[in-house]
Amino acid sequence: MLPSVSAPRSALSEGLTGSAEGLRQWVVKKRFALVLCFTPLACASVPKVAPSTFTAPRTDAELDARLRFLEERLDAGRRHAQTWYYGWLGFNTVCLGYTTASAATDSARSRSFDIVNAAQAAVGVADLLLLRPIPGREGADPMRGPADASHEEKLARLAEGERILLAAAQRADERSSWTNHLGNLAFNLLGGGILLALHEERYAAVAALSGTAVGEVYIWSEPSRAPTDLADYLRLIGDAPPTRADSGSNWLFFANGSRIALRVNF
Repeated sequence: MLPSVSAPRSALSEGLTGSAEGLRQWVVKKRFALVLCFTPLACASVPKVAPSTFTAPRTDAELDARLRFLEERLDAGRRHAQTWYYGWLGFNTVCLGYTTASAATDSARSRSFDIVNAAQAAVGVADLLLLRPIPGREGADPMRGPADASHEEKLARLAEGERILLAAAQRADERSSWTNHLGNLAFNLLGGGILLALHEERYAAVAALSGTAVGEVYIWSEPSRAPTDLADYLRLIGDAPPTRADSGSNWLFFANGSRIALRVNF
């Protein structure tokens, strides 16, 4: 979704530095890079999770059982979430640094390619750190507490665990959302289109095709176990498992008594 590919080193004799035309093209490239960087940020759909409305525990024993369940399941998904998160964060950070450095030394045509890839890598870092940090990468740590905690403290921990599980389930279901894959395609076609507008057809094809392919790996490699954990949790507390759908953009779960509702926003 947010790949960076190093630009080939081509020894082109056309230098743009020092000329009025060169300055104009430099300004155009900078504007294109800004558009590439900030358009996805402006259009990004930040996940929204419905407030937890699960049935309240009826006994202290049930409360303890639900806490144990959530801790076990959230801890079980921690390794995949951390591997995915830090792996892609490292990938995009390295690509950002490399293409930024390459842009300072490459020829004029290769520099355009580097600038586009650096902008895409910057969006990748922002997506992971600010827009959509993957839920569950800390396991059950945010809800963990002493066994002798008060009833109110345990209820607060339970609410936090349910919130994390809902967020992780929604994020996992978004892997199959058609809008997610369409956004990946549009994002990389935008990068290729910028290069095409600068009459760099070869680099445009490489950027669009390789970027889309890596983007699909980015999407499908996300953690996927949370929907199953959510269904098991709902069975544990006496609610029905969620109804599945083929596609959607934002999944919002509402549990109430013996029913669970699902709202999909496109």
